[in-house]
Amino acid sequence: MSESGRTPGVQDSGKEHPVNSDERDRAVPDLEVDSSVDGNPDRSRQRSPSTLREFGGGQWLLLWFFITLGVTCGNLLSNAITSAAVAYQLQVAMSEVTESFKETSAEARQEAQAAAERRQAEQRERRRESDRGQSLARQCQDWRAAHEDMDTYTTRTKMNEYCGAYREYIRTGRVSRE
Repeated sequence: MSESGRTPGVQDSGKEHPVNSDERDRAVPDLEVDSSVDGNPDRSRQRSPSTLREFGGGQWLLLWFFITLGVTCGNLLSNAITSAAVAYQLQVAMSEVTESFKETSAEARQEAQAAAERRQAEQRERRRESDRGQSLARQCQDWRAAHEDMDTYTTRTKMNEYCGAYREYIRTGRVSRE
């Protein structure tokens, strides 16, 4: 221990630990020289037990600036990491939704197509069974039989005309030839 009651090489925490009442009444404690740093007397430094009291206003401002800068950088880094994580989660969710939509869309499209084909088949069957459909089918069969018997230009033309009208009626429900 030194004469001032402090152990050399141990920095004070900023609080005074007086040994006697004279030291407690001193306004600014004496500076000590610590020559035991790395055992090299050339690298000695001055230390003050009340380092915080000797900090000037500009130094406090500089300390505040660097602390604020560190906190701001930390917040910005945290925001960047969070936004990257959210973007990745959004991308994964969108790919899942897209795949699900494609599957659902394909299934719905197939179901709709099958339902449309069933409706069309039902309509064609109703048209075949209707009076108009039976009349057109009979005329088509008559002209076909006449063409097989005679094989002339007129029988072929009329067969094509009436059989085409029958196919169009079955397909669309309309007859181009009246």
